[in-house]
Amino acid sequence: YKNIRNMSEKGGFDIIGHLDVVKKTNINSIYFDETEEWYTKEIKKTLECIADNKQIIEINTGNIIHDKSRIYPSPWILKIANEYRVPVMLNSDAHRPDRLDNYFEQAREMIKNAGYRDIKILIDKNWENDRII
Repeated sequence: YKNIRNMSEKGGFDIIGHLDVVKKTNINSIYFDETEEWYTKEIKKTLECIADNKQIIEINTGNIIHDKSRIYPSPWILKIANEYRVPVMLNSDAHRPDRLDNYFEQAREMIKNAGYRDIKILIDKNWENDRII
């Protein structure tokens, strides 16, 4: 997460993707528990940095094909991101045209449950809000 913060501070991009991809290899919390204080502190520091640098975090549904519980980032992280007013965008990370909007309804529900009312969409090279409720 320190590397993500360094990247965020350097800038030159709009979106930070795969924010908590470390959980991909942490199945059943074999390495650490996501509720541990050190981890939640890192997440909060990182989200605060992203907010300060006015970047967007990606909600990624790509891995849900393999593991039905794996949308990135985790719902609890999205709630904190919303508290810090970090905007979000939705991406399937499809790698195939037939998966372009896979699990978007589930992701939209998760985004709403985190307190968001809109997501960012790119229109004519400009980020605009799109209502999700």
